[in-house]
Amino acid sequence: MIMGSDPVADSAAAVARGQAIYNNHCVACHGDSGRGDGPGVTESGLDPADLPALAARKSVKTFAANITYGKNEGMPAFSGRLSEEQIWDVAHYVKAFAR
Repeated sequence: MIMGSDPVADSAAAVARGQAIYNNHCVACHGDSGRGDGPGVTESGLDPADLPALAARKSVKTFAANITYGKNEGMPAFSGRLSEEQIWDVAHYVKAFAR
């Protein structure tokens, strides 16, 4: 999957779709608030990113790339699990933490 231009318009609908996907795939590590305090963190020993802190300074494209390709040892790649549009929806949801 190539991360080109954003195929999803930043909208309330994209954020809502992204939240639903986030709740299914990301909340275990990043937690409901995105602060990296999900229930899976204690048992795994991972240190997930504090997404609200990053959302203020990172672009939607950066979040989409991290979701697509993974980040470090603990953040898996979702390119095989989510469609490109779903990845961008999640990226828009994560970026909304800064609002």
